Amino acid sequence: MKRELLLILVVSLGLLSSGVMAESAPAISISYKTIPELPEPRDPFILVVTIENAGGTAKSLSAEITEFEENLSIKSGDFYSSFTQKYSLGNLPSGKREMSVRLLATESGIYRLRLTLSYLYGGETLYSESIEKDILIKVIERPKFQIESLSPQELDIGKREAISLSILNFGGDAKNVKIELQTSSGISPEISELYYPSWKKNEVKVIEIPIISEHEAELGSYSVELKISSEDILSNKYVDTLSFTLQLIGEPVIKLGGIYFTPQKISPSESFTMSIRAENIGKSDAKSVTFRLSLPEGFKGDSEYFLGTIEKGDAKTATFDLIAPRESGNYKAKVLISYFDDDMKEMTEEEVISIYVFPEKGSSTTLIIGAIFVALLGVYLWRRRKR
Repeated sequence: MKRELLLILVVSLGLLSSGVMAESAPAISISYKTIPELPEPRDPFILVVTIENAGGTAKSLSAEITEFEENLSIKSGDFYSSFTQKYSLGNLPSGKREMSVRLLATESGIYRLRLTLSYLYGGETLYSESIEKDILIKVIERPKFQIESLSPQELDIGKREAISLSILNFGGDAKNVKIELQTSSGISPEISELYYPSWKKNEVKVIEIPIISEHEAELGSYSVELKISSEDILSNKYVDTLSFTLQLIGEPVIKLGGIYFTPQKISPSESFTMSIRAENIGKSDAKSVTFRLSLPEGFKGDSEYFLGTIEKGDAKTATFDLIAPRESGNYKAKVLISYFDDDMKEMTEEEVISIYVFPEKGSSTTLIIGAIFVALLGVYLWRRRKR
């Protein structure tokens, strides 16, 4: 028994020393990916091939990539033109090795490449082996959206107004497109979601969205965000976010808040002061507020008063120094109020003011009225007496 074991040991050592015992063959597997994961037309991308060996050493490993497609090219040097590209990868013991291939596709599609691996293995006696693998690459032009136009960009506060959005798909064909609207506090859309089953490349869709602004909202800029979910022709999903800004505006409104006379009782030919209170009940500041007074015949005095800016919710008083006419009576004066909004748009209001001039004590008018009254009273008493 000992003699048999010794014989086996001697034979084994002899085989090892002479290289007769062969090395184990390589066990090669191939996987691949693209960077980015979904390449787009006209954008260079990288094909990463991973070669994994779970067996003996693969010697003098080489790879050859061949492309067969009209709209696909391999980068060679500084140019994308090569139909076949060769790579020398050296020896690969057990483990992994990666190789990168730069590619460019000019159109969407599914492209086929052929990968051929060649290597040697063994001891003194070397054996050759080759593996072929087809690589399929999807190049898809994803949908892409942008806002082409927006009208109007300004909304009146406290109102319901429809905005018109033109949105362009400047990417690839899209399907199952959903648009979700999100707005700042103070404004809200009546429609929060829109759906389109298809949206072609270079197609513009016009979207009408009613917007309601709150009465108590602040004037200024409000952002609106559009979240656009879509799928390409191979059902890959994408999300784009677009945003735009709306301006919430309001006009100033000047109204008369009160009219005061000093003295309160105006007599003929008397000097007096008329004070007019101007209130801004609108939604924004009124600038360069001016009162222009059109006086009835017989009045004299100031005809214009400049108040400047009256802020929203504030008030100012215009004063006019005047002289009453000689005759008493109820006179009508007109006041023209002019002012400007934030965009320097001129606005005007016209109001009518009553100015009552009281008769003087002992005036001719009073005496005439008294005389007529006495005469009528005398006639009345005389007729009673005759009865």
